[in-house]
Amino acid sequence: MGLCKCPKRRVTTLFCFEHRVNVCESCLVSAHPKCIVRSYLQWLQDSDYSPQCPLCEAPLGERETVRLVCYGGRGHRGRRGPLFPPPLTSGGGPVALREQPNSEG
Repeated sequence: MGLCKCPKRRVTTLFCFEHRVNVCESCLVSAHPKCIVRSYLQWLQDSDYSPQCPLCEAPLGERETVRLVCYGGRGHRGRRGPLFPPPLTSGGGPVALREQPNSEG
């Protein structure tokens, strides 16, 4: 666990691989929407990452993206369970993900 550097100073297990900082869920949505974010323990085990979409292989910064519930955006192909979080799930990530399809129409 680490401490997010934002004014909220929340304890978090999330770690931005690109900026090498701890991020809370609020920062994940607002300041790191296209970054590779996983747990800090995953960073310690293997700090390598690919800045490309694992599905289409395009660079993540080229197009508008939507962060999936799994945060890192990996493992979609073998993912079990719903793509969108249940309606009562709170937090910046799930709320932003539910709102994304409505913002394009």
